[in-house]
Amino acid sequence: MPGCGGVVDLTMSRLAQEAGLAKGTLYLYFDTKEQIFLALVLDELHRWTAGLLADLSARQEREPERVAAHLARTLVARPRLLRLLGVLHPILERNLPPEVLLAFKLDLAALLDGPATALEAHLPGLAPGDGPAFLRRLHAVIVGLSLSSRPSPALAAVLDRPELSVMRVDFATELQAVVAALLRGWRPARDAPP
Repeated sequence: MPGCGGVVDLTMSRLAQEAGLAKGTLYLYFDTKEQIFLALVLDELHRWTAGLLADLSARQEREPERVAAHLARTLVARPRLLRLLGVLHPILERNLPPEVLLAFKLDLAALLDGPATALEAHLPGLAPGDGPAFLRRLHAVIVGLSLSSRPSPALAAVLDRPELSVMRVDFATELQAVVAALLRGWRPARDAPP
């Protein structure tokens, strides 16, 4: 399947061709290409959270640095999920009607409910009810770091200059550091200062 970064230019015809289907077959299940990508987001998130929770349960990791390292490793192994999350808000969710968005957000909330509760049991400092807030914050960090760690070719060439080395973002390294700091200093949203 083509890279998710080109969602804007991708057509239903091209998607059907890439999937080896007739275009009409896609329209039996999806009204727009954005809906196809929303389904992929849900599928990728389901696969990632299922694997993550199984690993965390088996390893019984509790130290923030170890949990953060594990989260980073599992996300680096899912480049499609990272690309999809990068286009979710700026492209996919901006081009759909409210009823489609409502259905997607309800499916997303249902999909993340179990993992959010399980993360509360596995992540240091999280109390009951903190799982959804942790996942929201993790999502924001993932999207920001993922996008900034994949610069355009022109920007990558600029960032290769030695004096700009501090501007380069290594996704796994930065994600691990931010998640470890988040877990060490966890404060639920309800306790955060205004």
